[in-house]
Amino acid sequence: MLIDHQPFQFAGLRSHDTQTIINNVVGLAKSAKVFGVPTLLDHRRGKQGGVLIKQLQEVFPEQKPIDRTFINTWEDARVVEWVKKTGRKKIVMAALWTEICLAMPAIQAIGEGYEVYIVPTPPAV
Repeated sequence: MLIDHQPFQFAGLRSHDTQTIINNVVGLAKSAKVFGVPTLLDHRRGKQGGVLIKQLQEVFPEQKPIDRTFINTWEDARVVEWVKKTGRKKIVMAALWTEICLAMPAIQAIGEGYEVYIVPTPPAV
C-alpha cells in the first residue's frame, strides 16, 4: 500500500529532501511491480488535494488510485476490501507522513490480524 504521495503533501515536509523521497517510493513501487506484489495506490481528497505524484502513477498507469475522504486509509471500505481480495495476510505499507498517513492504518490492520511491514520511504536519519 502506497499512501498519500500527493504533491501538496510534500509542501510542509522539511525532514527530508523531496526528490529523495520521490526516488525511494518510486523505487519501492518498481520493485513491487517486478516481483508481482499487489500494490494499492491511494490518496486523500484527490479532487481538492491533487492526485498522486506523476512518477508514482507512471509505475502503475493502469491503476486508478482509491480517492478517499478519511484520513485513516483503513477506514475506507474499498481499501479493506482490496486487501481482502488479495488473500494475503502480510501487508507492506509506505506513506509520506508516518505519524498520520501510516500509523493509523498500520495499527488498525494489525488489530484485525494482518502482519504489517513498514517501509520508510525517507531514509533513516
